[in-house]
Amino acid sequence: MTLLGLTTSVQSAQAERTSRVQIDGTIGTRFGGRMEVDLEDEDGDHSDTGTFTTDSTMAWGILASYQIQSNGNVFLSYSRQETTFRFRSEDYEDDEWSVDETSADGSIEYFQFGGNLQLPTRIVIPYFGVSAGVTRVASKGDGGDWARFNLTLDGGLRFDFLPILDVRVFSRVPFTFPASELYCFSGRGCAVVSHGGPFVQGEVHAGLGLKF
Repeated sequence: MTLLGLTTSVQSAQAERTSRVQIDGTIGTRFGGRMEVDLEDEDGDHSDTGTFTTDSTMAWGILASYQIQSNGNVFLSYSRQETTFRFRSEDYEDDEWSVDETSADGSIEYFQFGGNLQLPTRIVIPYFGVSAGVTRVASKGDGGDWARFNLTLDGGLRFDFLPILDVRVFSRVPFTFPASELYCFSGRGCAVVSHGGPFVQGEVHAGLGLKF
């Protein structure tokens, strides 16, 4: 009985150790992203005022976490979205509204480091997290790219169906704080933040992961 108990204890300790690291692949949709901006030409002169938006599209990512206590994890995450950036301005003249829109393709990437708290339940585990990181916006053309600081809130449910496998669903809200340029449209100019405030998006993901 003593030998059996010792073996069981060792196996339990090994199971506990091997479940501390989790790596998940995720896929979902990202939406939102809207700011009032000024459009500046290549010389930095004001040329127009309007709204900068991004299209809602699919997003994917990877999440690596390490359990530091029964109700807490630290994590690194990366997610990417291919989208269309749009600048839209409206003008009222001669009793008519005229609309001018410029669009270009590009990507938005989030690089995050943070932590989350979770309820230490057995199978269905709710959690809430906060992270900080970098937002990278890049053009597929010659519009360039930029990186800015962000803060992100996330929360979801993790389902531990098997000792080595987990499934999760979660939502995430990144707040990016652009200092100046948001995006440069080739041949048109750069969208520059005209009012203070963050660039906010939202996303919903499902993920499948392995525990080590």
